[in-house]
Formats: sequence, structure tokens, C-alpha cells
Amino acid sequence: MYSSYINSYVPYALNILKIAYIQTIAFPSKGNTYLAITMGLTAPVVSMQIFWDDSLYPLPPITSKTVTVRIPAGATGYGASPTDTTTNNWGNAFRGKGWNGSDYQWGTVDSTINLIIQNY
Repeated sequence: MYSSYINSYVPYALNILKIAYIQTIAFPSKGNTYLAITMGLTAPVVSMQIFWDDSLYPLPPITSKTVTVRIPAGATGYGASPTDTTTNNWGNAFRGKGWNGSDYQWGTVDSTINLIIQNY
């Protein structure tokens, strides 16, 4: 995928090797499905709340979701998998805090998203 942003339903896996920006509600539903995303060498900017809050639907809310972000050896800007919801790191930015490329934003980190950052 070579677009500058994404905004689509992703049921299982996504390869976004050359993306610069992930916009708000890029993933319209957390769903129950495991999600694996293969990223490129540089961590993209992420808006706040890229996952929609399923509790707003009139359906039973999703209690948790595991997302694996796969990054190549030598990648920059990602850091380690987040271990809490308060530390400023790319993983928490991805889980809702947001990051504009230089500063972390003020979004709420979604603790129901278990993010695993994995080298390949």
C-alpha cells in the first residue's frame, strides 16, 4: 500500500510498508479478530484513537484485542511493546495517545488493545 493514510476495515492482516500517517478511526472496529500489521523501516505518524470505540455500538463491547506490529530489522521510531498506558512511546501512541512525528498527543490509550511489536 502506497497511500499517505489508511481508513479501511482490516479483518486479519495488513502490509503497510510505505505509509507515513495512520488517521483517526483507521480501524472502524476492534472486532474479535487478531490483527497483524507489517510496517516499514520508519514508524508512521499516528492520530489519536485510530481504533473505534466498539462500546459506542449497540453491540456487546469487545473486551480485548491483540495486535502484532511487525517491523524489519533496523527500523526506527517504534521502540519496544508498551507495558503500561502512561509512558510516551510509539506503542501507546498507536493504542490511542497519538504522535505527530515529534510530539506525543493527548489521546487516551486503549488498555484493551494488547500491542506486540515484533522484529522480522
